[in-house]
Amino acid sequence: MNAIQRADPATTTVPSSRDRRRRGGKTRLRARCELLEARALLSLFPGVRDYPVGVLNTAAAVGDFNRDGRLDLAVAGRAGVSVLPGLGDGGFGSEARFSPGGGAVSLAVADFNRDGFLDVVTANSFPDGVGVLLGDGSGSFLPASTFAVGGGPASIAVADVDGDGKLDVVTADAASSTVSVLRGDGLGSFAPAVSSPAGVRPVAVAAADLDGDGRAELIVADPGGGVVRILRGDGSGSFVEAAAFAVGSDPSAVAVGDLDGDGRLDLAVADRGADAVVVLYARPDGSYRAGRKTAAGPQPSSMALADLDGDGRLDIAVAASGDWSLVGKTITPTPSSTGGMTVLLNRRRGGFTRVRPELPTGADARGIVVGDFNNDGLPDLATANWYGYNASVALAQGPGRYPASPSYAAGATPGRLATGSIFRRGGADLVAADPTDRRVGLVRNLGGGRFARPRTLDVGVEPFAIALGDLDGRGWDAILAVGIEGEDGRLTVRQGLGHGRFGPVRSYAVGGLPRAVAVGDLDGDGRDDVVTANSGSGDLSILLNVGRGRLAIAGSVDAGRFPAYLGLGDLDGDGKLDAVVASSLGGEVLVLRGRGDGSFDPARAFPAPQFLQGIALADMNVDGRLDVVLSGTSPALSVLDNEGGGELSAAVGYAAPDWNGGNLVVADFDADGRPDVVMTQARGQIAAYVGAGTLHYDATYAVAPFIGSLVAGPFFGPGRTDLAVGDALGDLIYLFPGRAPAPAPRRFR
Repeated sequence: MNAIQRADPATTTVPSSRDRRRRGGKTRLRARCELLEARALLSLFPGVRDYPVGVLNTAAAVGDFNRDGRLDLAVAGRAGVSVLPGLGDGGFGSEARFSPGGGAVSLAVADFNRDGFLDVVTANSFPDGVGVLLGDGSGSFLPASTFAVGGGPASIAVADVDGDGKLDVVTADAASSTVSVLRGDGLGSFAPAVSSPAGVRPVAVAAADLDGDGRAELIVADPGGGVVRILRGDGSGSFVEAAAFAVGSDPSAVAVGDLDGDGRLDLAVADRGADAVVVLYARPDGSYRAGRKTAAGPQPSSMALADLDGDGRLDIAVAASGDWSLVGKTITPTPSSTGGMTVLLNRRRGGFTRVRPELPTGADARGIVVGDFNNDGLPDLATANWYGYNASVALAQGPGRYPASPSYAAGATPGRLATGSIFRRGGADLVAADPTDRRVGLVRNLGGGRFARPRTLDVGVEPFAIALGDLDGRGWDAILAVGIEGEDGRLTVRQGLGHGRFGPVRSYAVGGLPRAVAVGDLDGDGRDDVVTANSGSGDLSILLNVGRGRLAIAGSVDAGRFPAYLGLGDLDGDGKLDAVVASSLGGEVLVLRGRGDGSFDPARAFPAPQFLQGIALADMNVDGRLDVVLSGTSPALSVLDNEGGGELSAAVGYAAPDWNGGNLVVADFDADGRPDVVMTQARGQIAAYVGAGTLHYDATYAVAPFIGSLVAGPFFGPGRTDLAVGDALGDLIYLFPGRAPAPAPRRFR
């Protein structure tokens, strides 16, 4: 990954053998620290990472398909089978797609022709059937062979069902109410399917030797009957029902493993109707007893069993798809039902504990798998996501620990976020604003990434944009909001009085349809002034600070068509703040040079991409000059380099996994002295780019379905830069910790 290239070899010291003998444990400790630091450099944040892959994905599997010693990720979806090659550090390369003869709805990995190379078998729809992709050992596959099975195959499993030592394939056929068995010949081909009745609507199948006779039984989830059925084979590929157990209204997935450590195989069943998992524990006589149901997230659709916390007991990882609807091109989740990854840890005395919070994923997680993707000996998790058109990967942070971002109530739908001194001077409190509500949320920073319950404050207008600024010079930030009253544009100010208290609303007339507000000292008197960008009137309104936090309207200046994004900074190096303005239509960026008296020169236009979504000013190439960073559509991210004197170069574009970019923030999240960029993406993700003279794509992180606001600040402590992300659906603020500055080097003696 690009972040690895930033490591400086000169900083790595390899001790001699004599030094190692002399230093002993200190050397081992130092080596361990260097290893952990190297792993941390793989991404800006310890979050769940999304990788674009496939179309309408339903299942995932792992295997080393190219025999490089690194686990790869295979995903089944409407586009067929997509393989993401593992890089060995937790990251993945670009996908390669293979057609299994139809749209894949389920898949399994095994060596069917016994050549030492992993193969892939899929249950297909459009048309129905089974596809077999024989691996060639290079990460590629031979053209698929297809085999007919029952109607509507929904799930696939691999086992030796006839005891001949050759792997067979089983499908659960939801439309024909059957299971189909394809008996393998050990050469990669299969005999015609043998179908057997399997209840009403079998949607999931697992295979395991439950009774120890050397032949696998089939375990089928049948939501049509609300049961799990055990089917016993006769050795020829035919099966008959041996038992059925009521497990709930909508069993959707099954997994088999010894969950209580008694040496017998138990059955884990996901029940979408109850949003829970229930375990059927095997008794010595071959019967089963049902354990308690454990909440497993909304609409659990897939499970994987593994020892996630290293205690020797199998735990359960669940993909919860959530409750989604698709209206036109808009994907809408039910509130509090967005799904994700749920971890259920096996308790010593029986039962399971649900780990909170759930891990976010791309939209509508359907399949889950466990594998060690970064070779650290810990089990990582990955999901295949239906609406997300991606796969989500959660790298273990320790035994049973995964990178869930802490979240806090915002007090308002956080369509806009700002940070500053609200409850404590020099603090990093948060203000959340909803463009449809006059009340903003005030969230107090308690330190260490913890926040108190929010309070609300009426700002006198429904704020399309907010900003914070110390207008009276006392160290407490005022809240500035722009919106409309009737048909008039207004700027409202509530001056901070300290400890969460505010003065009355003061309102100022500005141009029509104000869409952005920025704070800075425009006239060099040491006090913060205010500029608003007014989309309706096509201008900037300038308000100068006349003392004690009061503003006076100083005039306006033309800012082109529909100005919506605004930044203040000294672009030409003359010590005076300039204004940079962009329209959502894009096509150009306007630079208005500040005169130092609160006024601006007429705007100069520089070419820019079309259809913009955000703007920021930062010294991206560390040459001492502020550059212009834009987010939008095609490209998702672009940078206009400052060539000196306020002259901007042609835009350099950067692609994103999703085709568009939303709101953005620029800050040094990895504490290397170079600014990084984070922007929102359409599918509930943030895309991060590491600054290294030029930008390098870092990763895309899953957050929540409807995110729209970003702000950077020292939320986890002084001296670092962290990220806060607003979730408009859940009225939550998610935190992503940045990297702490490296401590001064210590000498080991």
